[in-house]
Amino acid sequence: MPQNLEEYIESIEERRACERLLQIAIECILDICALLVKELKLGLPSQEEDLFAKILKKRVITEEMERKLRSMKGFRNILVHR
Repeated sequence: MPQNLEEYIESIEERRACERLLQIAIECILDICALLVKELKLGLPSQEEDLFAKILKKRVITEEMERKLRSMKGFRNILVHR
């Protein structure tokens, strides 16, 4: 972990490491959502966003958590495709 923002900005290695760790953490959360859908037998999702809708409908998560998950997924996509 960089000690401060300046170190983060100046070091390409620090930036890439942090970005990759965030990507992996978000993907782990998405995998957990998929496991919940599977174990609760909520049906096959047609895409990742359906995971959130299915576990929200079952009241495993709140609407606020669903919004945060969608936001995290969007951020992960920016990290991966940037």
